[in-house]
Amino acid sequence: MLGLWLGKSRQYIAAQTQMGQCLLKNRLKSADALFTYACELFEQSKESPCSITLLLRDELSIIKKRSSKQEWSEIIDHSHKHCLFTIYQQDPICFRAHTRPRGYSGDAALLDMIYRRSWRGIDSRNITKCGSELFNCIVNCFAPEGVRQRVILLGDWIDKLLKHHSSPRLLSVACGHLEELNRSHLWSTKNSVLLDAVDQDERTLEEIGLRFNRSQINPRNASIRTLFSRKALVDSYCGVYVTGLYDYLDDQIAKRLTKILFNKLRPGGTLLVANFHKSMPDAGFMDTLMDWKLIYRDEEDMLSLCADIPHIGEQEMYLDHTGCVVLLELRKPS
Repeated sequence: MLGLWLGKSRQYIAAQTQMGQCLLKNRLKSADALFTYACELFEQSKESPCSITLLLRDELSIIKKRSSKQEWSEIIDHSHKHCLFTIYQQDPICFRAHTRPRGYSGDAALLDMIYRRSWRGIDSRNITKCGSELFNCIVNCFAPEGVRQRVILLGDWIDKLLKHHSSPRLLSVACGHLEELNRSHLWSTKNSVLLDAVDQDERTLEEIGLRFNRSQINPRNASIRTLFSRKALVDSYCGVYVTGLYDYLDDQIAKRLTKILFNKLRPGGTLLVANFHKSMPDAGFMDTLMDWKLIYRDEEDMLSLCADIPHIGEQEMYLDHTGCVVLLELRKPS
């Protein structure tokens, strides 16, 4: 049914834009026709909210790939004014990403919804049936699954460090609620480990104090600008990781931060950086109907972040199993 419906939607868009089979020649009009068609489907209950969402995700991915930066920026602006955007505000993830109660889209509470696959205890609104169905669909799309896989890989990475260091000191930048510690098998068994948890959100740091043993975690309120100060951090970490920040940093800042954090490693230490991949299928949907815009990078982009760092001992790059997240490890010579 979805395949037949997808074919009909393409015909609809072609008719609306009078472009025949050439769907994407006038991309703004094509996007507008797609949004309007989706609104009609919601109003007429012709398809489930999840089926409509998957159609939008796939079509917007195509449109984004074939649009210039200016064209895509115009489509994003238009999407936020369209009636379809209001429909998606019923979903707790879309709502929090757009309203930004802590000043930015992907805050720690939003990630908690993704980890738990539940909005309860976070979004206090009376969620509609449509909103619930949208949430159950969106929380299982590629990007949220990438977030969950990323934290699993991070838990394994922490375990690997703890196995090889007797009294390890770690640094987490833009730490969030430290869900990775719940995924680590060894964290709770290592009384000698110390983690410096850095975040710009004071409420996030307060929540960490409620969830974890304060004797092992040193919460620090700091911005990127603070981290650029030479005296901001110690220089003896066996592991430094940044998994939710680089998606918001331009290349210049990301390169500078990478070099600073690498220099904070002790000999033999490892820096882990993660970023959503350019090929991530949800990117078009996130930019528009979620109002959650990220900076995406591929393997070549990630390597460029460490181009100015001399004397890297080893480096390793890999993807999570969804292919949505690219991770880069840099090891300092022993």
